[in-house]
This record gives sequence, structure tokens and C-alpha cells, in this order.
Amino acid sequence: MSVIFIVSAAIGVGVGVVFGFVWSDGIWIACGLAGVGMLRFPRASFALLIGLVIGWGRVVGFEVHDPAISFSGEMEMITGVVLKNSDIRIDHQRIVLADVERVNASFHNRLFMFAPLYPSIQAGDRVQLTCELKKPEPVEEFRYDQWLKRHHIAATCSFPRGVVVSSRPLSFTHRLYRLSDWMGERMSQALAEPEAGLLRGLLLGEQHAMSDETLEFFNRTGTTHIVALSGFNVTILLGLLDRMARIKRLRPPHRVALSATLVLLFLVMTGMDASLVRASLMGLAAVAASVVGRRSVFPIVISLVGAGMVLVNPYVLLYDAGFQLSFLATLGLFTLSSRIERFVQWVPNHFMIRDSCVATLAATIATLPIMILTFHRMSFVAPLANVLILPLVPLAMALGVIVILLPHWLPATLVYAVLHMILLFATTLSRIPYSSVSLSF
Repeated sequence: MSVIFIVSAAIGVGVGVVFGFVWSDGIWIACGLAGVGMLRFPRASFALLIGLVIGWGRVVGFEVHDPAISFSGEMEMITGVVLKNSDIRIDHQRIVLADVERVNASFHNRLFMFAPLYPSIQAGDRVQLTCELKKPEPVEEFRYDQWLKRHHIAATCSFPRGVVVSSRPLSFTHRLYRLSDWMGERMSQALAEPEAGLLRGLLLGEQHAMSDETLEFFNRTGTTHIVALSGFNVTILLGLLDRMARIKRLRPPHRVALSATLVLLFLVMTGMDASLVRASLMGLAAVAASVVGRRSVFPIVISLVGAGMVLVNPYVLLYDAGFQLSFLATLGLFTLSSRIERFVQWVPNHFMIRDSCVATLAATIATLPIMILTFHRMSFVAPLANVLILPLVPLAMALGVIVILLPHWLPATLVYAVLHMILLFATTLSRIPYSSVSLSF
């Protein structure tokens, strides 16, 4: 199959999914236009038509619906297993329950619960409670219901009564989440705040471990993604790692093996979160395309991987910022890096400074629209902030892992210094007048 055929089919899948969510009847107009296009571009239009039908059909068949779920408006007893570590906030914790059972039935989808801070609940615990099931609804312009469906969540429950927690044999995934919880505690013991919270954000994605003031600094400088375990981060880190491997002249199979090993360790640390698995697959596919060395391979690889992920879970295309960021960042690294590199030849490449600059700018430019749509803010210092901060992230993460495994004063001091520098850059740049503007749309 030609590159054009595969890329056209992948585009068709994406457009078909969008029509399936936004305007289902419009798919017939799109198919008609694709049919007309076959008169001029037969192969590309035919591939586009196939993709349109497959993408639209996947949305129609994927609808998260469970006949066992009913919303009676009454309190009822429910039991379930905690899927992953709870997201602890100031006055409550947010929990996702799987294997949910009701008095008269069980349902296959998950339950999203807002629970009191006590009792303490961990991944793998069995929970029994009494609450009223509610159907997720959009919140103003945010499609909260669709965002939950992306995680196979079909119902919510707020502040249940009579919560009883019991232990049960842990699965492999639950053990990984318990390991993640233990690592977070080690970080908090080794470092002071706000550096400890930042490290937990970098390594585990625990934004709740950081103060609102610190998060606002990153928001104003367009660097919130570094503490969100987003696809942007994974793609950047894999891109820098691959560049380093090429500088060290590692053989292509060794480059892929090194990237895959480090990604696997990273995923284990974070509990194999589905969004990170998708971002990692995207980044590894890009590394594999780079290893092959033929530019024509990249469009094929990214089209197949991207379309495959959308077909597995069509909700990621419109309602998963991590997927959007990883896809666009990967696209930017391969399409913009060579162009940007011509303008930054004056930057020295000691310690990969220039490579970091190029990778960061390419990914930042490519993901700018999603950043604005997701965080509703336009940061004018974002390019500079990302160039200064992102090269420090791999170093902070590596030193953070050492601190977890070897809580000695030397690695703790080093990682503290790097984290403090990241915070210093974010704080200083965020305080520049008119460094960012809030957007409401």
C-alpha cells in the first residue's frame, strides 16, 4: 500500500469519528464528497471513504451503555473494587470503582466517586457504600460526560454514606499502584515542599501534591504539561533520548531497546496509566521510524498508530488531551525540527542544549492550539519557559528515581537543586507583566 493510501485512510478514520460524535448525519455528506473525489483522485478518495465509514461505525458501536445502570434517584447499596490510587484533594478524594455490583445487578462499566477523606482508600481495596447513582452531564461547555466515557465511566456518586473498606488479593496492576503510592511517600520524606510536590508531579503525575499557587506559575508560563504526565512529556523525553543515542552512535536495535526499556520502567512507576501507554506507543513508533531512517516511513507509522488508538477508544480523539498532545508533539518533532534547527545554529550544543532547544520548540509550536484549548490561556513566555525548563526535566526525573531507591543526602541535594531551578524559572517568568492572558471561549 502506498503512503498516500494509508495516510488518507487514517485521516478518514479521524474525520469519521468526529462526525460520529458531532454530527452523525453529516457522514453521508462526507462520504458523498469522497465519492466525487474518486473521479480525480481514485486511490486516495477510496481510502478516505473506507476510513470515514470505519471511524463513524466505531463511534456508533462504541457507545458506553450498560442496561444494568438505572438512575432511580434513590439511595442504594453498592460494592466495587478501587481501580487505582485515589486523587486526594483538600476536602475529599476522587475514586474510580470497577467490578461494581448493586443489590440486584452488576454493571460492566466503572463508577466515579467523590468520597470523604476518611477512611483511607487504596488501589485494590473492596469498598461497600450507600449512595445515589447519577448520570454524568456536561458542565457548562465542558463535555464532562464524554470525558468520563473515555475512561469507561458510566455513573457518578457524590459523598456516599456508610463507607466500609476491606482488603482483598491484589492484582498486578493494583500492586503497581501501591508501588506508586510508596514512591510518593519516599519523595515527601526526602525533600521539602514545594520541591517534593513538583517531583511527585513529574514522576507520578500527582498534581494534587502541588499548591494552587505553584500550579498557577506553570499555567501562566505554558508548562503545566510537565506535571501532568502528558503525551507531550513522553514524546519530548523519547525524542531527546533518541538524539542522545545517535550522538553516542548506538546501533539502531540498541536505540529501540533502550527507549523501550526506559518507557517500560516509567510506565511501571506510574501504574500503567492508559493515556501514558498510548503516548509511549506513539513515541516508540516515532523512534522506530527514525531508526529505519527513511522519511517516507514516518507518515505510515504515525498514521497506523494514531488510527489504531482511535479505533480502540474513539473518545481519545476529542476528549483526551494526552493523546492529542502526544500525536501533535510527535508530528512536530519530525516535521518542524529540521526547519527550526537552521535558525538556532548559533546555540551551542554542549550537553545537548541545541538539541533540547529544537525538540522543545518543535513540539511547543505543534501543540500550541491544544494547549490553548485545554488550559484556556495564551502564554507569551511559553517558548522561552519550555526551552529553559524541559531540558531539566529528564535530569530531575533521573535524580528523583535515585532518591527513591537510595535516600542519601547527595542525590537528594542534587535533585532539590534542579527542582528549585525549575520552580525559579517558572516563578520568575510568570511574574513578567502580561506574560499570559486568559481566554474564554
